[in-house]
Amino acid sequence: MRVVNASPLIHLARVSLLDLHRMPGLDVPVVVPFIVFQEVLRGARHDPSVGLVEQAARDWLTSELDIGVSGFFIGEQIRAAPEAVVPLTNP
Repeated sequence: MRVVNASPLIHLARVSLLDLHRMPGLDVPVVVPFIVFQEVLRGARHDPSVGLVEQAARDWLTSELDIGVSGFFIGEQIRAAPEAVVPLTNP
């Protein structure tokens, strides 16, 4: 599982490279915490590239309410410790 935060989603969508989050040839799910997905969608009125994120969510990007990764529970704590997500955005 690959967990992605808001900034990589937004910035790669702006340059039409959102697919870089996927791992070619591997069936690795790309997951965004639900609270992060909501944050990205809130910018839809101001940023048309958010539509690409929505399109990816219909195809290969998964949003989950609570994600457990390496013994660290990510969900409501994401606001308390966002730095814990950063290492998870890299392969």
